[in-house]
Amino acid sequence: MKKIILDKNNLRYLDQFRNKKKIVLCHGVFDVLHYGHIAHLNQAKTFGDILVVSITDDVFVNKGPDRPIFSSLIRAKTILNLEAVDFVIISKFPNALGILSQIKPHIYVKDKEYQSKDNIFFNNFILEKKFLKKINCKIKFTDQIKYSSSNLANLKFNNFDDQQGVYLNNIKKKYSVSYIEDIFYKIKKLKICLIGDPIIDKYIFSSVEGIASKSPTLASVYHGEENYAGGALAVASMLSSLGTNVNLIYYSDKNKLTKEIEKKLNKNINLVSINNTSNSFIPIIERIVNIPRYEKLHQMYYFKNFTHNKISVHKFKKQVNKFYNKGDLMLVIDFGFNFLDANLIKFINNFDFSVNVHSNSINKNFNNASKYKKSIYSTLNLSEYLSDRRLQIENSPNKILDYIKKKEKKDNFSITLGKKGSIFKKKGKIIYCPSFFNYTKDTTGSGDAYFAITALLNRLNLEPDLIAFLGNIYAGLHANIVGNKSFVSSEDLVKNIKILLS
Repeated sequence: MKKIILDKNNLRYLDQFRNKKKIVLCHGVFDVLHYGHIAHLNQAKTFGDILVVSITDDVFVNKGPDRPIFSSLIRAKTILNLEAVDFVIISKFPNALGILSQIKPHIYVKDKEYQSKDNIFFNNFILEKKFLKKINCKIKFTDQIKYSSSNLANLKFNNFDDQQGVYLNNIKKKYSVSYIEDIFYKIKKLKICLIGDPIIDKYIFSSVEGIASKSPTLASVYHGEENYAGGALAVASMLSSLGTNVNLIYYSDKNKLTKEIEKKLNKNINLVSINNTSNSFIPIIERIVNIPRYEKLHQMYYFKNFTHNKISVHKFKKQVNKFYNKGDLMLVIDFGFNFLDANLIKFINNFDFSVNVHSNSINKNFNNASKYKKSIYSTLNLSEYLSDRRLQIENSPNKILDYIKKKEKKDNFSITLGKKGSIFKKKGKIIYCPSFFNYTKDTTGSGDAYFAITALLNRLNLEPDLIAFLGNIYAGLHANIVGNKSFVSSEDLVKNIKILLS
């Protein structure tokens, strides 16, 4: 039997053994290979005849900042060289369900720690167990010396500078992991009223081959395209992935693509569409991306500003009143496509709400945060903050902190600084929190992720240093996902926090 890396083209090679031999499957990241991994795989092999190991693809690894250390192909080749392993496959799914469906093993093997993990932070394993019954697959647990790749990676490979290290140590001293876990239990009980513009993000993947021979035109080879939920649809998905119940007040259209995107949204998102009598058109933002580095080569907007009439205004106000009274927090996210016009902003200013206002190349002259006079919390990126305040300040955390301390009167807001971290001001306290991710894949949606989670944490009235820390980690994890292809769950977030604080 030849040891190979399986993929969609040669997966049927496994079928010839299915009726005569027991196929065993182990699934994991296997980033820093250690004795615990080898013992786990050796014991797993004793449960059957053929051992298949599935390796989580890089894009779905949530094991802390700048992980995985080794690419999926390197990890796959390393595992394949172990004596006990017969086949390796790189899983292109966010969890094990997809790979279980592909391999259909006779036996699925997990570490013994999963025997006592039936709580809300191990939902993936609960789903796996349900799926195993459907495919008549038994589950076995290994019992060996326990090591942690993440702890080893933190000890040997962490690249934190002194500023990052000091901030982490302060968080460790003040807040226990169990305290942070309790916060996410509380988040799951929140009911959110979310208002904002929907967007569809279209990613066209290509590889740059150079300059055309007869003109200074960039030449690329087309590789494919994908469509993701964007705008308020993405924020609703982030909130839902964190466990909250979301009522999204937005507008829709009759486009087939829109319907496909809406069907993929989590079931605990209640879609409340405020359409007018004219044809609504959800904006599409198209990005041409150079792979494998995911560099954005060009961005195109397809949009028509939303125009309200008496019917849509009446519907909007009625639904806001309804879900505001039923909820714990109202969030407003304004992308500048006129769904939230001056009339509706005046109405919104009668409520308590948190807001995130986006400025971009097509609305930067008029879509400023200061039009929301009564927000209880707001987030802006640095360029949006400077534009809103009509300021010119060097992009240095110390310079910005100095200005805020001396001149900023507004309270309860955040400024995101990209790879430099974020600034949080609350109750007169001004906190600078560095980023803990030195590498990012795609920052699209990271500001939305920061807004979504920090607004929830602010609602729980937590200390600003902890809010900023959790906000930066959540945004950093999202920045390692292409577009809004998937969303970081509370389970994944807590796992990463445990790794950082271990």
